[in-house]
Amino acid sequence: MMLAEIQTGEIWIVVCSVAGTVISLIALLVVAFKKTEMQLSPQPLIVAMEKEFTTKHEFEKHVASNVVDVNNLFSKIGGVERGSRESLQREIAQINADRKQSLETINRKNERMMFALGKIAQKLNVDIEPTE
Repeated sequence: MMLAEIQTGEIWIVVCSVAGTVISLIALLVVAFKKTEMQLSPQPLIVAMEKEFTTKHEFEKHVASNVVDVNNLFSKIGGVERGSRESLQREIAQINADRKQSLETINRKNERMMFALGKIAQKLNVDIEPTE
């Protein structure tokens, strides 16, 4: 088919197809490069002006109150630390006392055992040398 043989209807079909393709590409590019807006609800960045603000005196009074509260908290924390430290020291002292008593008991039993072993060795006429 030669160019001269193309009919007018066919030309319009080709022109419309090309035009549709171009329009589709333009629409696709517009959508692709368009900025999308996101909305948060409630809006965290909007700051509303108040009708009435606090006075400097009220603000300083609030700060002083906060200082007192913080000092009270630190005092309570210090009390808890001192109490737990004292409790821990008592527990460590009790463990040391128990350990000392256990060692004394072991030493007494060891002395009795060595004395009894010495008597047995004497009856059997065997010389036992303690090893250390």
